[in-house]
Amino acid sequence: MVLFTNDSASEEAIYIFTKTVAENEERFKKSYGAFKNWRPENMVENLNVTIHEGAIRYYKERGWMQGMK
Repeated sequence: MVLFTNDSASEEAIYIFTKTVAENEERFKKSYGAFKNWRPENMVENLNVTIHEGAIRYYKERGWMQGMK
């Protein structure tokens, strides 16, 4: 799942969205079969797009961006 936004989305809104998705792993897995093997800590892998500052803030809090910008 990828959510695209633009610079006008607030850092706080994207932070809350990212946190909500990451912290509801079981709900996502139950709601849609494609999430069966999904792990929230993998949300930062293989991203070839600019990551919104709000998402970066959450990923860094969780320690998921070690060794990344």
